[in-house]
Amino acid sequence: MTDVVAALIWRGERFLACQRPSHKARGLLWEFVGGKVEPGETFREALIRECQEELAVSVQVDSVFMEVTH
Repeated sequence: MTDVVAALIWRGERFLACQRPSHKARGLLWEFVGGKVEPGETFREALIRECQEELAVSVQVDSVFMEVTH
């Protein structure tokens, strides 16, 4: 099983979603910022790191919105 995280970033009734590059797997689909949890990393740490890597922003992680096993 692979653990992943995704950030729900919103203001008012608007959510931030990013479009995948066309040359990557599932190109041009929309997704929330996130990615795989690295070994020894907590979900919170992974989410902060992914937001920094993908958006160059620092975030404060609030509560867990949902957990899904797929």
